Amino acid sequence: MNEFNEELMGLNEEIVAILKELSQFKPSFYHAFAKGRLGDYTAALVELREQLSEVDQRLRPHTRIPGDYNSIQMVSGKLSVTFSIRNVVLTTLDEAQKMLNSHESQAGFKLSTNIALLAIVVSVLGVAAG
Repeated sequence: MNEFNEELMGLNEEIVAILKELSQFKPSFYHAFAKGRLGDYTAALVELREQLSEVDQRLRPHTRIPGDYNSIQMVSGKLSVTFSIRNVVLTTLDEAQKMLNSHESQAGFKLSTNIALLAIVVSVLGVAAG
């Protein structure tokens, strides 16, 4: 179980690093259609979700319940710690995804606002010229 715990904590550290980068990233209007860094963040989060899924698959055999009471208590304690760490990883991953979605929405809003402003300027120029 310790190897799972270490691997999960490593995943969490990677996610926290991405979360830190995302918190410092300021999306502009052009990020709405030229994904660039937002696309890189999306790919990184997808990769981390896949790694978490792989850990889950390897963890599955360890969730079998043994026959005697003492073994049940021991396995239960170990699994409790591992699944608590897994939940921390999943929560951090969800927070990073929410922040990424927020940045994508901000970029789309800024693009829409700039297009609306451009339309107003064009119509004012059209009225002034006409």
